[in-house]
Amino acid sequence: MGDETANRIDQGRTAGTDRVLLFVLPLLAFLPPMVHAYTTLKLPLGIHFWLLSGGIAALALLLGSAMAWLGTKAEDRPWQILQAVLLGSVVLLLIDLSTYRFDASLLLAHLPWALGLWACLAATFWLLRQQLPKILFAGALALLLSTVAPQVHLSFLAPAAQAGASGGTQKEAPPFIYIVLDEMIGPEGIPKDIEGGEKAYQAVRQLFDKHGFRLFGSAFSRHSLTVRSIPNTLNYDVDDNSWGMVLRHSNNGVVQSVLFEELALSKPLVVYQTKHINFCSSVPTRCETLQSYDAQGEWVTQLGLGPAETLFTLREALSGSLLARGGIQLLAATLRLDLNKAVPEYFDVHAFPAWFDHFSDDVVRSEGNSNYFAHLLSPHAPYILDASCAPQQGWELPYNLDDEHLSDVELDDARARHYRTYFKQMTCLLGKLDAFLMRLADSPAFFDATIVLHGDHGSRISGGRFAETITERDLVDNHSTLYAIRAPEIEAAYDLRRVSVQQLTAEYFGNVSRPASDGDLSVVIDSIREGHAVVLQMPKTQGETQLTGEVAEW
Repeated sequence: MGDETANRIDQGRTAGTDRVLLFVLPLLAFLPPMVHAYTTLKLPLGIHFWLLSGGIAALALLLGSAMAWLGTKAEDRPWQILQAVLLGSVVLLLIDLSTYRFDASLLLAHLPWALGLWACLAATFWLLRQQLPKILFAGALALLLSTVAPQVHLSFLAPAAQAGASGGTQKEAPPFIYIVLDEMIGPEGIPKDIEGGEKAYQAVRQLFDKHGFRLFGSAFSRHSLTVRSIPNTLNYDVDDNSWGMVLRHSNNGVVQSVLFEELALSKPLVVYQTKHINFCSSVPTRCETLQSYDAQGEWVTQLGLGPAETLFTLREALSGSLLARGGIQLLAATLRLDLNKAVPEYFDVHAFPAWFDHFSDDVVRSEGNSNYFAHLLSPHAPYILDASCAPQQGWELPYNLDDEHLSDVELDDARARHYRTYFKQMTCLLGKLDAFLMRLADSPAFFDATIVLHGDHGSRISGGRFAETITERDLVDNHSTLYAIRAPEIEAAYDLRRVSVQQLTAEYFGNVSRPASDGDLSVVIDSIREGHAVVLQMPKTQGETQLTGEVAEW
């Protein structure tokens, strides 16, 4: 009789322990992805963080309470099955929270598989119901500890280690620095009739003349979209006449590059990129990625984001999680906040001054032992930096002004207004480039370096970009872009040859013969009709003549 009583007491204690573990389990499971999100993305840790996190914690405790209560019905099989179903739901929600970085919900995008996984989890949990609370609790606790445990970061040792690893024979090859400046219009494309235009034109000419570059004043890009322009340039592709916003020369969303492969043969290749396009293939030795959606950086806090802006940023950053996104929408509705307003969706421009300084310091510290590629969103819209790189209020994009149904006078006024702020942001960029090139000039390691600076397309401050309505002035605004190069064997000059940046990179680095004069002047324009593109000729001067061209199906 005593043994039976002792067994009952032990079983009661075990059952009680299991109920406690089940109660705490969802909270332990949901904490790691939330902690990871806020430490990785550096999201705002204000009242909205605590409200969102508190809501998710409340849901976790509600699920835990239900499972703990069902634990008192251990002898009733239907209640056991329901408990197993709830445990499967907890695991699915954990997966959902952990996929916050995806562009769309992983579970929603694969709903049949998610439902199948749910059923399999529930069946497995029911079969293992005797030991399951301890197993799942141990797993959740281990996941939490692995997320929040202090970790030793030795990144400060990386430059020294890389410098040591890059010595010897690799030092014999001169360093190579390749920078793409997003939306940097070419000198001859700058509208000098707009206030600040003539000054901007002279500033570009003087900068590259001062530092001994060959500057192609009439260069242009065959494409007005970054996803086609940069990948084609990095792969010497001068024949792409495709349609649409499709990332070219990519594998699983990562740009592949023939130029990268060649650069990596002589030295380690370091890539600086944004979160918009991923160049970090298996070729680069190291990748530095600007957290384009970081809502806590010093460049953002100066803007004084309000509750709606903060929640909007949280929703965009955590958009891959149905649970987090739904919680943010519920919180916004409760606080009566409208998230459908124009607020920064990315912070590359706000971050540019500090990010460029970081890049500049890295290059100089390398002492010529690494090659570098950088894609910088400058002077890319929105135009919120003044000439001294101080951030200003504002978030306005200047693209496709025809969509606003403006009169000719209103269109000209809007274009001029955007260009005036564009020139200020361009002045900020030119100042940063001048300081960077001066630092390289002071270092003997970069005396014979090859340096390429070019845009991916024009400013795109234009009426439109579709073939049916585009004008010659639009073509210049959208496609005229910078190309400047300096290398020991290249003569410094102001070169007015009309040539695409894709052709120039192919000529200089892809062993393609160089035409003596203007060669292929074709640019590719999307049609409004899906799957159709129009190939036009880049004009010499800005005008208002409507253009026509043959439509090519792709």
